[in-house]
Amino acid sequence: MINWLKIKDFNEILTNNTDIPLTLVNFCQFQIKSEELINFIPLEPYTKVEEFTEPGPCLKWFGMAQKTFLQITSYLNGKEFTLISIFLPKNKTPEWRLLEIFNFPEKFIKSLVWLQGYKESNESVFTYDENDLTMELYRAFSRTDAEEFSLFLQNNGYEKTLFIDHSYDLNIDWIILKNDAFLGRYKSRYTAESFALQRSKFEDSIYTVYSPDKPNISKVIFLKGERQ
Repeated sequence: MINWLKIKDFNEILTNNTDIPLTLVNFCQFQIKSEELINFIPLEPYTKVEEFTEPGPCLKWFGMAQKTFLQITSYLNGKEFTLISIFLPKNKTPEWRLLEIFNFPEKFIKSLVWLQGYKESNESVFTYDENDLTMELYRAFSRTDAEEFSLFLQNNGYEKTLFIDHSYDLNIDWIILKNDAFLGRYKSRYTAESFALQRSKFEDSIYTVYSPDKPNISKVIFLKGERQ
């Protein structure tokens, strides 16, 4: 459970109770409205966000759970974007099991769209977004870690399809074909699929996304605005 704190108390405890320097790290992202956070968190949000480096208007809350300091930022840009950040020693990767410690409501877990993982990951947990595009949800430490994370989500009401596959490699290319003819190349699978999906909505052509560097990953085909 989270012990919610006013910013003055939070900063005081953070300063006086750490033996080693801590760095603020992005932990996970929920797609929830600020109103839901206001109803869930018993303290008023902090609104003097000009003290922080933020891209736009937002609300902030601060708390602590089992010696882990966290900051919640809800961006007021109409996209229901809420970021959970935590303070960790430098170069340390956060553990997804912090979600168990924080004990967020099921509606929060169901809205999870990203969680910080391991850069050198070989196995990731994937899902699909509202446009049926492949989205890397979590870069796992191992296959077992990916399976346990998936099970945690399913046991906490996560309703989207989950599957485990090879982690994205940002050094590889994703190719877009239009009726088997080369159309474009991207470094991001998600970007390539998004482009192919949008083009397929307006043209009666078959769009294929694949990576020649990863032949073991199945090709994705879009036709008339739908994933086939």
